Amino acid sequence: MSSPISATIMTANHEFSTNTDVTFFAIGDYYTELVLILAFLAGFLLCRSKLIQVVLEWPAPPKKSYVLCAKMLEEKEDEDEVPLPFDHSQNKDEKQEEDDVPLQFDHSQNEDEKQEHEQGASVFNCGEGLQVLAKEVSSQRSVIELGAYKSESEDPFFNEALAAAAQLPVSNENTSYSWFEASTKEEAEEHEEDFVLRGASVEEALCQWRCCLEKSGDPQGHMLGAVLEVCLAAGAIDEAYDVASETCWSVPSCPTGQTALLRLIEGLAERGKLYRAYEAYSNTHANGLEVDVHMYNTMLTAAAQAADLEKLERLFSDLVDAGIEPEYSTFSTAVRGCCAAGNLDKAMALFSTMRQHGVAPGQALFNALLDCCARKHLVVLAEQIMEDMMDSSVHPNSTTVTILIRLYGHARDLSNAFRVTEELSERYKIELTGDTYGALIAASLLNNQLDSALGIFEDMPIEGCVLPARTYGILITACLRDGDLTSAVELVNHAFALDRKGQQPRARLERSLLEDVLRLIGRRRQSATLGAPLLQRLLEANVEISDTLVASVRRDAERPAPASLFHSRRSKHDSWRRILTR
Repeated sequence: MSSPISATIMTANHEFSTNTDVTFFAIGDYYTELVLILAFLAGFLLCRSKLIQVVLEWPAPPKKSYVLCAKMLEEKEDEDEVPLPFDHSQNKDEKQEEDDVPLQFDHSQNEDEKQEHEQGASVFNCGEGLQVLAKEVSSQRSVIELGAYKSESEDPFFNEALAAAAQLPVSNENTSYSWFEASTKEEAEEHEEDFVLRGASVEEALCQWRCCLEKSGDPQGHMLGAVLEVCLAAGAIDEAYDVASETCWSVPSCPTGQTALLRLIEGLAERGKLYRAYEAYSNTHANGLEVDVHMYNTMLTAAAQAADLEKLERLFSDLVDAGIEPEYSTFSTAVRGCCAAGNLDKAMALFSTMRQHGVAPGQALFNALLDCCARKHLVVLAEQIMEDMMDSSVHPNSTTVTILIRLYGHARDLSNAFRVTEELSERYKIELTGDTYGALIAASLLNNQLDSALGIFEDMPIEGCVLPARTYGILITACLRDGDLTSAVELVNHAFALDRKGQQPRARLERSLLEDVLRLIGRRRQSATLGAPLLQRLLEANVEISDTLVASVRRDAERPAPASLFHSRRSKHDSWRRILTR
């Protein structure tokens, strides 16, 4: 290394045996015990090589290094008869022999040879003084002093490391570690197919798969796992399903292939393909594939969303038979799936089993049971579940209030619906949502209380509360049935935000409902006052209305409104009176 910062080089032949005296060498006070331990560990990792060369670079002054090397060699001169590195009394032949083993880069070499030395060399020369040092260090019994330090240290950890090093077995270049070679070969065999298919497309992976089956097959399942990984990474889940089904759902022996099969089942379940997901699960599970609780929860969720009670019961039974302890999410998914399927008895049985396992139910689980009771109009059971919910210190939310309003609304008990809404909202500080107000409006209309429904609509906060489009529809229909055209027009304006320019529509009403409003207004001869202005606002909001109806409303608006029979007779009577009085 040609730099102003000198390099201190330590080259040692570590014969790890109990008979070898091992000491350490350093120049200056720059080395610490920690550096020595790290150098020793690096030598152990490279123990397969006979000559271990540790290169440590420190900012030591060149002159100081040469003096210490000369001092050390002077102390060893009598014992080993090694000539001093700075002994200028040597003849030219001895210097020539020393120069035959150059440790310093010759600057006369060309740039290519110099780069090769810089990349491949592990020993760099600091001067001629280190040439003899390298020869001395390479002997079997090298005693190299550490400047002012000795092999003994005050640090007990350092001394223990030295003692452990003395117990290491002798190693040479032929020594091999079977455990490392075996693990390397096993990993190479296991991931060979992964390397072959890495970066391949789905078509290429499938082609490699066909060729593998035709030649030698895939007994260990390495290629199967690699092909499944490629297909799943590309989103080709149907192709992955076809590949796995061609093998009769055999389970690979390698962990990579098993993980790919689990990912395939999970992907099918998440995409709502319950039939294929359950087929893959049942076949692979029968062939010995181990499924964890996360996979069971995914499958249970897919079965619950599809309201498939049969598959839900089988999956939960397999989970229990596998000795897996169900979690809260497992019980919650199973109970909600039974409620979605309409089997309240099975849901209540699982709810009791959940309590026996010491799993506390949550808010979503109570709401699922209450919703099932509301759909079946079971008021008494819903009230008992509500009491259990409060006793369990589970706070209801706006969804709970909405379910109870629907329950009492279908039971024609409007007073209890308002009572529950007021009590729960005040006690638990619940902010009512648009769905809650929509349930109150629907309950009022179900009990033929149009004025109450319109009152709820007027009291509903404008900001942060949006009614569903279905609620607007049933309320407008009720107004048309009652003949209240003014309220119907106001509801249309509110739904499309026609009264506020620049605001997005709150709800998109159906075209048929809007045309019914315009037709009824025309029949009541109010096209000029209500129909034409509403039609103009709707067209400006880019709402589609049939051309025939648009022409009809505009024609009726231009036509003068006919007088009633009473007014026609009175006007005729007045005209005769004026004639007679002339």
